[in-house]
Amino acid sequence: PILGNYHDGTGQVVCKACEAGRYQDTQGEPTCKQCDYSCTAGYFHDGCGGAESGTCKPCSAGSYKGDVGT
Repeated sequence: PILGNYHDGTGQVVCKACEAGRYQDTQGEPTCKQCDYSCTAGYFHDGCGGAESGTCKPCSAGSYKGDVGT
């Protein structure tokens, strides 16, 4: 198994890649995890997908995000 992939069937030879908006950071799992976009105001979520859960990063100068979430 490769990080960023999952296998959902017994005897499955090839792993499947996680869909957009999902990730898997543990080997041998039957599903991918949902990305968590609940960053606080002033931050946005970046880098979720494949084997990465992503992180909250501050908005760039001249921009803002006033609500929690996407």
